[in-house]
Amino acid sequence: MDKNIRLRLEGLDCANCALKLEKALRNTAGLEETKVNFATSTLEVASDEVARAEAIISTLEPGVGIIRGGKEPPARAETLGLFVREQKNALIKIIISLCLLVLGLIFEEQLH
Repeated sequence: MDKNIRLRLEGLDCANCALKLEKALRNTAGLEETKVNFATSTLEVASDEVARAEAIISTLEPGVGIIRGGKEPPARAETLGLFVREQKNALIKIIISLCLLVLGLIFEEQLH
């Protein structure tokens, strides 16, 4: 029994492309258990079949590549934390902008 590994896919920007890749990989002998996840841009494949999967992917979608090793994709909690932080920063910028707009409207007469 082969051990499945999870690899990151770079350049996967279309859910339909992910589905097309998964169908093609699953229809290949030895790759029946392969999974492509568009939301996380990951590929789960048997460890000894990575080279074949990469060849099929590069044939079907030349812009998509497999990233071996390196960092694992960020966990959902990590991604959510980053999203919340970015939303807070955006909200602060909006509030500051509104304050400046109100001040500009109040003191408009004095500036002209």
